Amino acid sequence: MFEMREAFQCGLLLPQRKPLVYVPLKDGNWMENPSGRIISHERLQEYLRRYRFI
Repeated sequence: MFEMREAFQCGLLLPQRKPLVYVPLKDGNWMENPSGRIISHERLQEYLRRYRFI
């Protein structure tokens, strides 16, 4: 889903245990939902590779 640039869930926000969803933005970045934090495509890719999600 990351490579196809579709929203996907990857983890939980603690202590509320809310699902952490990454939503693609038109500028190529991603938004963490529900926090609203913006993360670059490259940084998210690095994170996903480090923890072997991709």
